[in-house]
This record gives sequence, C-alpha cells and structure tokens, in this order.
Amino acid sequence: MDELEEVERALINLCRDLRKDLSDRQMYGGTMFEAISGVHSTRTFGVFRHKDHVTLEFSNGASLADPDTQLDGGGKYRRNLKFRQFSDITSQNTEDFVRSAESATSH
Repeated sequence: MDELEEVERALINLCRDLRKDLSDRQMYGGTMFEAISGVHSTRTFGVFRHKDHVTLEFSNGASLADPDTQLDGGGKYRRNLKFRQFSDITSQNTEDFVRSAESATSH
C-alpha cells in the first residue's frame, strides 16, 4: 500500500469515527459522507484520492471557521484540505473541520 492509499484510508476511518451520524458510500471516485444516504442535499464531505494528493472536500466549507487559512478553494460553498503525506492529517486540524462540517442543506 502506498502512502496516499494509507492517507485515504486513515481519513475515511477518521471521518467514520468522528461522525457516526453520517453514512458513507462510494461515489464520484471517492467516499461521500451524507446525513441521509442517497440524498444529495445532505452531503457533508467526501474523501478523494488523486495522483499526487488526497482531498477532503467539504460541501459547505465556506461556512467553516478557518483562522489559519488551511482550507483551499474560493467558490461559493465548497472548500477542501489537501493531504500529500500522512503527517498532514494532524497538522491541518482535520478533526476540528470534520466535527464542525455541516451538510449542503445548511447554506
């Protein structure tokens, strides 16, 4: 298993552990987390592996508190964290973002 695959698995497990109120399913080439499985408006975040990094994409990320400007993206709603190595999971306050993320219905 390469490091990006380890990062992806660790992020999925972290999200499952911290957000037992959400269900997850394979979608868009990654793992989506939703309050109600299959209901678009309840999507909260997703984990996606790319060639050189893994992203944790927040559906309503623009509303997240980000005092250290760790979130990437400048659109109306979505923001993401990029992980290039395993240590990025702890260095980017990932747990705090996952705990405070709200579904797309919140905007």
